[in-house]
Amino acid sequence: MHFGIRFYLLASLLIGAATATLYFFKGHLYSRAEPLPLEKLVLATPRIPFSSLVILAKHNNLFAKHGLEVQLEITATGKEALEMTLAGKADIAAVATLPLAYIVTRSAQPRILAVIAKSNYEHSVVARRDRGISQPADLQDKTIGFLPGTSAQFYLEALLTNANLARNKVHMKSITIQDSQSALLSGDVDAVALFAPWDKRAAQALGESGIVFAPSLHTTHWTLTSNQNFPITRPRVAEKLLLALLDALTLIGENHEASLDILAQEMEMSRADLDESWEQYTFDVQLPQALITTLERELLWIRSHGNVPSGELTPVAPLPDFLDYLSFSALQSVKPSAVRITR
Repeated sequence: MHFGIRFYLLASLLIGAATATLYFFKGHLYSRAEPLPLEKLVLATPRIPFSSLVILAKHNNLFAKHGLEVQLEITATGKEALEMTLAGKADIAAVATLPLAYIVTRSAQPRILAVIAKSNYEHSVVARRDRGISQPADLQDKTIGFLPGTSAQFYLEALLTNANLARNKVHMKSITIQDSQSALLSGDVDAVALFAPWDKRAAQALGESGIVFAPSLHTTHWTLTSNQNFPITRPRVAEKLLLALLDALTLIGENHEASLDILAQEMEMSRADLDESWEQYTFDVQLPQALITTLERELLWIRSHGNVPSGELTPVAPLPDFLDYLSFSALQSVKPSAVRITR
């Protein structure tokens, strides 16, 4: 009799425990099945071919696939995107290396997460034939519009050096990217140093009276850059961002024509213009050794020429170790083979 009671009590306890366990796991599994809220991210970028992976990932909901709600803040230049990011108005900037070299000399603390594109032909100088310009050497004594603190300025001075023209042999005039075409058409400047797609638009506007100089003089690396805290405080977001861009890279390879149609529409370029320039770009998500070389070369140029944006002091500090301005963790986590920098 006592055995029967004990058996009944034991069976009741086991059934109760099993039921409680079932409810626990059922609730646990249910909570995991609920979609997690998307993590918000503000990414500042110009709408140019360099940012093709970003634009394509946004259009095809690849950020959302990896749990991100990405807001694109469209800027005129990468320099503007970087300024927004360091001011706390964006989390990530899509920016070339030259603006990074500038701000590093002023004690700023950016962190480069990855290089997402590079090109040897991103820049050009668009000039007016009717001002007697048919070759780069003819730029002597001419007024040339430039974008202060951008890679286009670096390219302009590389072009002048290649043509054996000292800076004091030309008249440099600071302009904005928005005013570049009108300044050229009105004759306010004789030539202007630009990047895609602005250079193509200016050349097309000039028609037969225009000429374009675009020799390969420098490799431009296009980066994703944050402030120094972002990789530490939001490491998983950084990883998800890179995963989405790796998906965009795969998408371009698998659906090339459809991808270019989307990009041409998003960047307000003709498909013919995009096709013409597309082969000039190399897209990837990586941290290459050449990135360090490029940053050092650009910083040496800044130091030797005193080329700083208007109102800022010429940097005099020793050359920094650019490894300190790279964040390896996110890329190392999602694609270790893409980290190609010797540390």
